[in-house]
Amino acid sequence: MKPFLCNNCLVLEHTMRKLHSLLLLIFIPALTWCQNAPMHKITGVISGNIQDGKTGKAIQGATVILYSKENRNVFKNSITDKNGEYIFDKTNFGYYQLSIKMIGYAHYQLDSIWLRSEKDEIYLSDIQLKDSSNALNEVIVYAEKKLIEEKDGVLTYNVAESPLNNGSSTSDMLKNIPLVNANPDGSITVKGKGPLILIDEKPTNLNAQQLADLLESLPANMVEKVEVMQTPPPEYATYDGSVINIVTKKGRVGLYQRYAASAGTSGSKSVSSHVNYKSNSFSFSSNFNIGNNKAIGNSWSHRKNIYTDSVNYLYNESSYINKSINPSLRLQASVDYNKQSNSDFVYQGNLNYIDNTSHTLYSNLNNQMKVWKASNRNVNYDGNTYSHGLTGSYMWKSKTGLEKIQIYSGINFGKNVNNKSFYQQYLLSDLLPNGLDSTQNQLMDNYSTSYYVRGNYTKPFNKKGKTLFTSGLSFTENDYHTILNANYLNKLDSSFYPNELLNSDFFFFKEY
Repeated sequence: MKPFLCNNCLVLEHTMRKLHSLLLLIFIPALTWCQNAPMHKITGVISGNIQDGKTGKAIQGATVILYSKENRNVFKNSITDKNGEYIFDKTNFGYYQLSIKMIGYAHYQLDSIWLRSEKDEIYLSDIQLKDSSNALNEVIVYAEKKLIEEKDGVLTYNVAESPLNNGSSTSDMLKNIPLVNANPDGSITVKGKGPLILIDEKPTNLNAQQLADLLESLPANMVEKVEVMQTPPPEYATYDGSVINIVTKKGRVGLYQRYAASAGTSGSKSVSSHVNYKSNSFSFSSNFNIGNNKAIGNSWSHRKNIYTDSVNYLYNESSYINKSINPSLRLQASVDYNKQSNSDFVYQGNLNYIDNTSHTLYSNLNNQMKVWKASNRNVNYDGNTYSHGLTGSYMWKSKTGLEKIQIYSGINFGKNVNNKSFYQQYLLSDLLPNGLDSTQNQLMDNYSTSYYVRGNYTKPFNKKGKTLFTSGLSFTENDYHTILNANYLNKLDSSFYPNELLNSDFFFFKEY
């Protein structure tokens, strides 16, 4: 007797056969890929740069040999370029010895370099060769620093030990430091508060956006270490928050340049440059950044109001287009008088051009979900802002580095011009115009000027510096002038008239 199979069963059996074939087609290539998948990474990169021990200038043409400690016959050769840099890529994990030879210089050997999976990129920065006439050949044992160190409440992030040292910005590097949080707008916080940012123990005196642009344009390989102080040092004891001190490298002499460009899918574009020149006693750096941003968005909100005897609703629908262009320039010159004293001079300039447009539909609905009042509002907002700042500083340190004299002075001035126009059209229940509307303009000018002078003196009472005497003086003056001109359109003669209730001319003076 033949088994009975319904049509649906035959269809199901046919479908299962197709599914089985499809699964085989999927899994066979997957198994093949797994079998041929690459093993864990077993190679890394060793690179660095070489300088003259006296002048700090890059040495070109030096012979760099990398020997394997396990087999002396296994080695790689490289010649330093015009920047004194060399690189050994695709180097197998293991222990190595670095040998550097150059006519006129003593033979230099660096021993016990350990390349491994935990640290597959090693950058040996600023190796300095000594004159062969007064130096003996030497062998130095390579000792790694910890990536993160903590001592006396100061968290130190040694940038040279990080894989992000090369090819990234200081902003990217800060995102990987414990306790430091990076926000989408480029600003940073420590424990939820904006920290005081120092560069080589000197305050930057920048706002959040200016600081974000500076950190984005500053290459990470120009930074030696970053110190995060949860408790401010004595000279900044009045600051309510943490302090981040970015310590830049002092040894690199010559010209260094870095250029970058970026673009986002949302319409944002930016171009930045960093140029740095350093001699034995003088350094100059410039950071330029220009960004072009365009943000388009939509939003809506539905609100239900419940009363004891009735219910109504408020619906809002809005859209906006915000455009801005914001160039910025920072110039810094530093003079080292000797190993204990130096001066810094900084110029910071910022411009910002904005052009924003928004549209909002307001609808009031009754308990039967029918519109009984509505209006359209269009707002156009354009303006420009500029700010300029000049600062100078002098610092003296004792040989121990614990006794300090710090003097800072600066002037900042700026202007902000905003022009807003409002047009509101009132609608019927069918959202057609009812003939009533309102047009207003507001022009606001803000002027600001500030001066400051601050001096600090710190002296330790003991050699370890745990007990300190700190004294300081400061003077700050801020002047603000705000002018608001508001006008409304009179439809009878199509002329604008001042709105005296909104107009103001305000002066504010603060000295402390």
